[in-house]
Amino acid sequence: MPKRRLVALPWGEEKTGKTHFAFTFPAPIYLYDFNFGTEGVIEEFEEKVAMYYPYPLLPCPSVEEMEQTLNKFRREYREGIRDAPAGATIIIDNCTDLDVIVTEVMKKETFEHKYHNEIKGKAADLEDYQPPPLDWGRRNAYMRSILTSPLTRRDLNAVMIHAAKPVFADNKKTGRWELAGYGGASKATQVTIQTQRKGMEFS
Repeated sequence: MPKRRLVALPWGEEKTGKTHFAFTFPAPIYLYDFNFGTEGVIEEFEEKVAMYYPYPLLPCPSVEEMEQTLNKFRREYREGIRDAPAGATIIIDNCTDLDVIVTEVMKKETFEHKYHNEIKGKAADLEDYQPPPLDWGRRNAYMRSILTSPLTRRDLNAVMIHAAKPVFADNKKTGRWELAGYGGASKATQVTIQTQRKGMEFS
């Protein structure tokens, strides 16, 4: 067992070194790739990657395609956390894209579970029916469980990469950025790091 493990959340704008930072964590690395921002970086650290799990989705995927992707991820994520050797690093790149998938799938599940029996599949009812609101508490709990799953093993490192989104005030960009995705993500990890790029250097 390593003397110390780290569960980190790097977040920032595109091309600010989030993925590069993640690959500096100890090998072997188990990479769960939703963003494909690893291209050009994974080759540099190829010898450190023990398992690579890509989740390609075409532009504007259907909810059914997202559901299949999420089910595949859940199975492979559990297997990775279970089977990774002591000292390994789990990387999700990135959790913002994963959060979109989880949210859309849960919207579908909420509709089907809560209203299927009421509408009884009648086309006329479906045309005029407003979809029910998402249970954000359930969605947040699901995302938190993903982020904290590596904590079930005290001998694993984890890097949960997140994208950034602009902060608006009075419908105008302020020039500031904030973490995009599940708002409680930083509370589920040990350290949160905002990445920035100055010239050709990462910070």
